[in-house]
Amino acid sequence: MDVVTVGAGSQLDGATVGSIDVTVAAVRSEGGGIEPIPARSRTLVSGDELYLVARPERLRKVAREAAASERK
Repeated sequence: MDVVTVGAGSQLDGATVGSIDVTVAAVRSEGGGIEPIPARSRTLVSGDELYLVARPERLRKVAREAAASERK
């Protein structure tokens, strides 16, 4: 299990819960509300905290995808 924060401009910013290749147990929005077992159609936004369950290599992949984009 891991908690990952969606970074601004990351691959996950604007993606849906269903597009992530791990189990999303809950999402905490930046405003503080927790949404347990979110719908696969829920759109992720910058600042969302994802509570994830998966094998370690998949968790690392999602963490990389959630990292903020370094646009120059």
